[in-house]
Amino acid sequence: MGKSLIIYGAGYPDIVKIIDAINAKSDTWSILGFIDDSPEKPGEDLLGYPIIGNHLRITEFNHEDTWFFNNVYSSTLKRKRITEKLLRLSCQLGRIIDPGVDLAFAEVGRGTIINKGACIGSRVRIGQHCAIRFNSVINHDNNLADHVFVAPGATLCGRVTIKSGAYIGAGSTILEDVTVGEDAIVGAGAVVTQDVPNGKTVIGIPARPRQPHNVS
Repeated sequence: MGKSLIIYGAGYPDIVKIIDAINAKSDTWSILGFIDDSPEKPGEDLLGYPIIGNHLRITEFNHEDTWFFNNVYSSTLKRKRITEKLLRLSCQLGRIIDPGVDLAFAEVGRGTIINKGACIGSRVRIGQHCAIRFNSVINHDNNLADHVFVAPGATLCGRVTIKSGAYIGAGSTILEDVTVGEDAIVGAGAVVTQDVPNGKTVIGIPARPRQPHNVS
């Protein structure tokens, strides 16, 4: 029997498919259920697993025998805050990595999820509590800090640096030797040719800072 697992966040059901694929190779995880802070969700189930309750239920579990995974992705800031909450409660945080992903010559931190179809190059470092989505490409010598989100179909070319809390949008491309700053956002489909400063949002081809809307 695999390690007992509580999943925090019931908004992303595909995590169950990844865990099923992992368990088909090796009996690694036994899902006990989901924790979710949406008031309407406790008492329901998700793909056959119960939604146990909100975050107040976390302390009811033996943290030596039970592992947790943060499955919230609505924003990198919210995901980071939930991770910090789990760590304050001394929760063990696991990695959820599709078994088809080749991680040879790569380093991946705890609390990170990597979906099916992701391509991870050599000498890549992916930090803790990151999310690497379906069919994204992380080329050689990339360095992703903690709490980074890479959306489906994004491509990071060689020697890219992504700093903590950055969000890389679906289908975007980051060209070689570019750095994306802390808490920066790269819009879907953007092509980033230059460094992105901390906290900035860039969109378009080539990517440019998003201009604020004028309010009349």
